[in-house]
Amino acid sequence: MLIVVMIVAFLAGFIQSVTGFGGAMILMMALPYFVSLKTSTALAGCICIPMCIAVAVRYRDGIRLKLIIVPTIIYLIGSAFFIKLAASIDLEQLKAAFGLMLIGLAVYFNFFAGKFQLKPNFRNALLCAGFSGLTGGLFGVGGPLLVLYFLAVTDNKKHI
Repeated sequence: MLIVVMIVAFLAGFIQSVTGFGGAMILMMALPYFVSLKTSTALAGCICIPMCIAVAVRYRDGIRLKLIIVPTIIYLIGSAFFIKLAASIDLEQLKAAFGLMLIGLAVYFNFFAGKFQLKPNFRNALLCAGFSGLTGGLFGVGGPLLVLYFLAVTDNKKHI
């Protein structure tokens, strides 16, 4: 089991280093087969922190703090709230919700990605960061909507 988890973590690290995000999605597709969903969420977070730091260091010249402060604060508050909430949710309900979220992401990225453009305003920052906090807190996958928002508010994918 440990070797499979290491291979999945390596693949997640490769995806994260190439795209800048997605490591948690790869981990969360595999880890629940080996450990509980709640443990998977915590483990994915611990594995992804060094990957996120590495990406941030690599692109530190393009970071614009004014763009990331509000979504980051909203994400952290939402994520903390939903992490606490996850402790009281039945594991079977959490698994079903996780499956629906993965299906929703797959549908979006296959059929709707690139079809519309988010406007860079406070409401969209609140919605995207709030939903990312929900999915990050419950399932350890908080990046996809934040990526959509940050791509909308920047003119270059290397500048955030």
